[in-house]
Amino acid sequence: MVNTGGSHADLTEDYAACPGEMFAVARALSRRSASEIREEELLSAIPDLRSSCGDRAILRTLHFINENRRVLDMTRAVGEGNIADYTSGMKASGDSSWRLLQNCYSPGNPSQQGIPLALELAKLAVEDDSAFRVHGGGFAGTIQGLVKNDAFGPFTESMEQVFGKGAVIPLQIRPRGCIELTPEE
Repeated sequence: MVNTGGSHADLTEDYAACPGEMFAVARALSRRSASEIREEELLSAIPDLRSSCGDRAILRTLHFINENRRVLDMTRAVGEGNIADYTSGMKASGDSSWRLLQNCYSPGNPSQQGIPLALELAKLAVEDDSAFRVHGGGFAGTIQGLVKNDAFGPFTESMEQVFGKGAVIPLQIRPRGCIELTPEE
């Protein structure tokens, strides 16, 4: 994780706009939520949706539909131990967040773009099959990265030159993955 130091203050409208716009698309298509919309249905309705909901709402809904598909593909890749497919899915997810969901910086404060800056610097620092994406709700805060162990030192040095000492937070995945803890009776 890389903490870009961005503030989440005054981002309520940005966060609320994402689901709000997708709900508007769903209502326009007589659906309760974006999860009920098929991609083909959305694509065929674009001419009407542009005027009733706006282009960004359509793009965000496309992200939502395809992100759900990507999550299933990435889950399968993890189950198969296929890191290349997982990494590819993570890159596609991050690209979709940037282009379609548009949650990498606040349109209300365009001079503060820590997330896009961190994403670009991460790509420049590590020129292998690493993957990076905005983390959490976006607009400010952190990026998530998959970096090979041998590239971690140079990556950390590069990112901390810009975002400060301690900005890179190493995480490791346990060999056993998730476990369920049950209380003793």
